[in-house]
Amino acid sequence: MTITRINSREIRKKYPLDRGLKKRISEVVDTDEDLLEEMPKGLSGLYRPGRPKKENAKRAVSFRLDPDVIEGLKKTGPNWTSRVNEVMRQHLFKLGLI
Repeated sequence: MTITRINSREIRKKYPLDRGLKKRISEVVDTDEDLLEEMPKGLSGLYRPGRPKKENAKRAVSFRLDPDVIEGLKKTGPNWTSRVNEVMRQHLFKLGLI
């Protein structure tokens, strides 16, 4: 038995999805079995359900900081971005904005 690795682009070429199926897959389905029934044959084994979506999930943003500020934040250790979020939250709370 040989194992062949293929990437997502090759999978999309081999198992193209029509627009209607893409829309149905993107909609909320009752169970994973419902989704697996709608997938093209052979592709269903590649589906893995993800986490449920959070009600107020964090969003990615992009802004520029001075290099020394970034280095100082990174020196505080892992999860420094979470600490930046908390400091910003506290500051906005003090200003009465949240």
